Parts: sequence; structure tokens; C-alpha cells
Amino acid sequence: MDFSTKAIAEISKLVVGEIGEQIATGKIKDLQELENGMRELLKGIGQQAYGEVLEKEDSKHRTRVSCECGDQARRISKQGAKILTVFGWVSYRRSYYGCCHCGKKQYRLDQDWDIRSGQVSPVLSILLAIAGVNIAFEKAQRSIEKFLLIEVSDNTIRKQTQLMGEKQAQREAQWI
Repeated sequence: MDFSTKAIAEISKLVVGEIGEQIATGKIKDLQELENGMRELLKGIGQQAYGEVLEKEDSKHRTRVSCECGDQARRISKQGAKILTVFGWVSYRRSYYGCCHCGKKQYRLDQDWDIRSGQVSPVLSILLAIAGVNIAFEKAQRSIEKFLLIEVSDNTIRKQTQLMGEKQAQREAQWI
């Protein structure tokens, strides 16, 4: 993914300003605190931006969307959801649609982006599976917390590792 150097420069100025305030108030006193402070700041930016991007994508949908039955489903409301990402839990609101013809309900944004509220994002799923394959689940949990600054249960790591193993077994069966 390529991002504009101008956008990076503008964001960098904001980060430098925020970190500068932390240094000036004595909250950051050494290089370790500087680095961890920047990591926390970037994690917060990632969480907020991730949710806002999803909501912006949802706003592209009209008040009516097509339904599997061929009729039109209408927007009933906006509902909140969360997804666990490399930035931690990301909250967003998305449109909830219902079809008067067949009665089917849907979250079009979730369908379009293959999101399941309350679940793990695709990127985090891969990272958790890698950690789960390489080290014990409990140790993986501690490592993930240190690396990504997010808390993930060892059961979540186990689940993602097993799902990745199942996908790999399916690929290998196709190769054979």
C-alpha cells in the first residue's frame, strides 16, 4: 500500500506535537518511554481511524440495498459492532437492513468486508495463528500483548491457530 508522503508528513507533525507535549509535562523521560508512548499513540490513531473508515464505507450504502431474494431491503437502523484488530477492539456503527419480501436481515457492510462482529480481523487472525504455532498459547498471549499492546486470551489464540490449521489442511487436500 502506498501512502502519500504529504499525508505522512502532516500526520508526523501531529504525532511530534503530541509527543512533545508528553515530554514537556514529564510523562516521557527516556527513549523507552518515548517509543512506548509513540506505540500507544499510533495504536489509538489506528483504532479510531479503522472505525471511522468502516463507518465511511457504510455511508456509501443507500437506504435500500438489494436482497438475495431479488427484492430491496431497507435500512432499519444503525447498530454498533466491534472487531478485534492489531489496534485492539475497534468500534463502529453500520446499517442494519431488512427485506419486507423475504424477511431476511443483513449488515451489508459486514458482508462486503467479510466482518463478523465480536470476532478477530483477518490480519490479527494470521498473527495469532503464527504465534500459536510457534509457542505455547499462554506464552503467545504474553508475546502478543508485548508486541501489539493488546490483550488476547489464549483461547482466542488457540481458536485462530486451529482455524488456520483447518484452512491449510483444506489447501493441502486440494493440492493432492
